[in-house]
Amino acid sequence: MMYIQDQYQWHPSENAAVYRAWERVMARRYSDILGECRRDAALRAKQDSITVGNDLSVLKPYTPSWIDQAHWENMIDRIWNKPGWQKKSNVARQNRLTEVDGEVSKHTAGSITVFQHMYKMEKQKKRPVTLLEGYHHCHTSTNVSSEASESGMDEASGGRTREYITASSKKVADAVEAAMLEKHGPDTSDHPPDDFDLWEEATGGRKKGKLVGLGSGGDPRVMVTRTSAASSSSSTSSEQSGMDEASGGRTREYITASSKKVADAVEAAMLEKYGPDTIDHPSDDFDLWEEATGGRKKGKLVGLGSGGDPRVMVTRTSAASSSSSTSSEQVQTLEETIRRLQEDSTQMRAQFEREMQIQVQRQVEQQVLAHMQQRELEENAREQAREREWQQRMNDINLVLKKFTDSRPDP
Repeated sequence: MMYIQDQYQWHPSENAAVYRAWERVMARRYSDILGECRRDAALRAKQDSITVGNDLSVLKPYTPSWIDQAHWENMIDRIWNKPGWQKKSNVARQNRLTEVDGEVSKHTAGSITVFQHMYKMEKQKKRPVTLLEGYHHCHTSTNVSSEASESGMDEASGGRTREYITASSKKVADAVEAAMLEKHGPDTSDHPPDDFDLWEEATGGRKKGKLVGLGSGGDPRVMVTRTSAASSSSSTSSEQSGMDEASGGRTREYITASSKKVADAVEAAMLEKYGPDTIDHPSDDFDLWEEATGGRKKGKLVGLGSGGDPRVMVTRTSAASSSSSTSSEQVQTLEETIRRLQEDSTQMRAQFEREMQIQVQRQVEQQVLAHMQQRELEENAREQAREREWQQRMNDINLVLKKFTDSRPDP
């Protein structure tokens, strides 16, 4: 962190958030780097006709250039060769290959959630993005195909179309689209952007607590409000929800009582700490949120998931336009900070590898020098042994000559 503080600056109030982001990014990158090293070692072993199975001891000779041999062997023995780690790895591999309806579940969202993609899409399109649009974006790829006409939501894009990557993905989209038309009518402008109840019903319910095709979307820990399209529920939601906002004749209501309870607790804590003027309330007091909601659960803030990490979502909806613009600026600032931290992480890794290479080169030079010195000592020892042997032989010869001379009679 000292290196980052020398290169970049941020407000002291953001120290905790930046530090948490730094730790999370570095922890994730470190794990990814070790995974790459392990896969590279396995590939090199296979090229040498070595079978790589559950026993990863065969990877010990294939140490990465920037890792000490003893550390590499220690990781193999103490971590990767342990039954617990191998069981977890095999379970994750099987989960990735599990077939649903005869197909392996796939998406194109990468390492971020569907809702983070939707957030980016809204900034780009400058309008609300529906769940179906977000799902379409994360489960299609751009291809040129004669089957384009079969894709229910293909869009022209430079002469190309976006097609669903699996038949099951298209099946989900068709089911949700049909349910939307049946419930809200043929005019898509009247369709609400986030009818989670309809999505859940149309896709056959949740699986392990997650909505099909949306991950943890709709879970109050991720999104605690939704737009209600039914005008009949407007008056009820206005009475029950303390933080509802008008939005085109519609109101926002909490989807569960526990969600509203969390919001009420946080709002009361904010009023107690900062006073009744909401303009003076900070947009991201994570410490207050944690205290008001009874602490973290499994390392996550209640209602925010991995909240507190600037890479997730640090904004909140505010009726005041000034607060909204400030929140947006903070998001952009933190996103830029994270991007720079990731770049610095890459640079630091490259610098670390260079330093390790230099250190290894020096160690090799020292070993070569020590070997040469040892050979010189051995050569000197052999030379001294030859000299002693020659001297002994000369002494023996002189002794024989002396005996011969002594044995001869005097003339």
